[in-house]
Amino acid sequence: MIVGTAGFTALQCSFTTKTTREELLLGEKVQNVIVSGASGGVGSMAVMILSKLGCNVTALTGKESNKDYLKLIG
Repeated sequence: MIVGTAGFTALQCSFTTKTTREELLLGEKVQNVIVSGASGGVGSMAVMILSKLGCNVTALTGKESNKDYLKLIG
């Protein structure tokens, strides 16, 4: 598997978030997304994927030391 289990899980969540919001509920483009646990495996993949999909991502983490890393990935 190219992205691993964490990447696959994050990809599924990201697409579900966008599909639910854009097509089923509001019919408008997703612009702002909050990712909790953003410095973990699934969270960091979700930050990268949602950022590449054009979302403005707010990453939540309890680790101050990961602030620069999270800014780097999206």
